[in-house]
Amino acid sequence: MRALPILLLLSVSAFAREPVSLNQGWLSEELAPGLTWKQQKFETLYNSLQVVNLLELDTTRHTIRFISREESPLSVRQVGETNQAFAAVNGTYFDINRFVSTAFIKIDNRVVSRPHPHEPRQRSAIVIDAKGQVDLILRPEGKGWDRSLPYPNILAASPILVTHDKPWDHTGHEYGDRRHPRTAVGLAGDHRLILVTVDGRSTEAVGMSYTELGKLMAGLGCRVALCLDGGGSTTLWIRGKGVVNQPSDRSLLMRRSLERVMPNAIIVPD
Repeated sequence: MRALPILLLLSVSAFAREPVSLNQGWLSEELAPGLTWKQQKFETLYNSLQVVNLLELDTTRHTIRFISREESPLSVRQVGETNQAFAAVNGTYFDINRFVSTAFIKIDNRVVSRPHPHEPRQRSAIVIDAKGQVDLILRPEGKGWDRSLPYPNILAASPILVTHDKPWDHTGHEYGDRRHPRTAVGLAGDHRLILVTVDGRSTEAVGMSYTELGKLMAGLGCRVALCLDGGGSTTLWIRGKGVVNQPSDRSLLMRRSLERVMPNAIIVPD
């Protein structure tokens, strides 16, 4: 894993990482060499009930890929199955009424979503180079994603949760102060990429604020991390196991989770 891009050398909240015991109690399964799924139910994490699922990738063996379904949205499960992936997770933000992405997305040098340049959720992104190497970066001030960097694959999302091993303090953020289901991605030492889902809006899991999610990602060893779409979109699918978290959209009649269809997703290719 190459060094953290200079674009992330920005001011960070000075509060220290809160110690979180995340080294024990995980249900863990190796899905393939260099690809591990972990799950844990916490009773007192941030003084609350939490359910966390994560995929840990060895980036010397695996990468991720962005999938766009702007013309025909699919659920995360359907995206994973259609692409015969090891796993799939929800991607970036979209308009739930029109089912079109509201953040910048470029796949294989083709721009598939180009929203308004001042959309606040475009300030950071996952980028993948031609060799499949993944980085998390901030957009240069005053420039659009397609003109600022030469990466063939870019998926913009926000907010940044961790930089330089330290979580950001998002206290005061209108949406981020509230606890909701969350999805995040982080880069850690030893060539590790971590995809995380946090359940919420249920009696079994309350969800996390942005600040709590940042503490979680730092506690998992991430040197840098950012938030993806969350809420009812938060979904993690694994081949052979199905959806392993509990999406928060509910069918009142059938009393079960509903899988939301979305115009973009992230997969771990086979």
